[in-house]
Amino acid sequence: MPTKGSLTDRVLSIPPQAIFAVLFVLIFIPYIRPVSIPIPVTDYVRRYKDSMDAVPQGGHVVLSLDSSIGGILETGGAMVATVKYYVNRRPDVKLIIWGMHYDCPIVWSRFIEPLLKDRKYGVDYVWFGYIPGADAAIGKLSDDIRGILQYDAYGKAVDDLPIMQGIRNANDIALLHTYDTYGHAWSYIGHWQARYKTKLNLTVMSANIPLAAVYFTAGQIVGFCGGSRGCAELERITGFLGIATPTVDALSLSLLYGLVLLAVSNIAFWTGRRRGRR
Repeated sequence: MPTKGSLTDRVLSIPPQAIFAVLFVLIFIPYIRPVSIPIPVTDYVRRYKDSMDAVPQGGHVVLSLDSSIGGILETGGAMVATVKYYVNRRPDVKLIIWGMHYDCPIVWSRFIEPLLKDRKYGVDYVWFGYIPGADAAIGKLSDDIRGILQYDAYGKAVDDLPIMQGIRNANDIALLHTYDTYGHAWSYIGHWQARYKTKLNLTVMSANIPLAAVYFTAGQIVGFCGGSRGCAELERITGFLGIATPTVDALSLSLLYGLVLLAVSNIAFWTGRRRGRR
């Protein structure tokens, strides 16, 4: 047995409350000041960013806010980083924004609308609000955007919005981003990409990364961000840090802390056993 009061004894006698207190501090710190622990950027996210660079001058991009408010930690980082990128690095790009999830008005007002305060409504961007109909609506939009969306979310006629001049169907959209927690991403692939070859970027929950990777490998999507980790990668590569970076920092720090505890406790345990045998 280890000698009473020895370092081994003290290590093995650390109260659980102290261990969890340290864990709480490590999780809390990144939300005060992001640590920005280095993470490799996957090809999925790099291609996502490259596609934004490749949008033609003055091209039209659709942002489909298909995330529930409860899933915003898994998708919101990429959503905000994408909008900030277009606003600050590609102000020539025209943003057409709608949502297929009924939470999209909350997502819009809380996360997206404040980022567009310096852009001219109806010229640089337009907001169509929540569009019901799921797969059927996504299919009809790909065929006839102006036929489905005759008014914006504020009641203004589409014909009076300069940004919508010349926009008829999916062929007129340079790139589409969907931030999805409900399965709408697969409908966009089935209708917009399969029939019109529209370039698609997805942001999906961590559970859907394997399926998104299959579509990426098949060439049906340009790139994707998977969960908080993928969103954090996009934040790093664009330079616009947001809610995903501290989330991934907290996860990384807690995992590192767990490994340290595992190593220290095992060293202390086996050191004590050897001393006990002697």
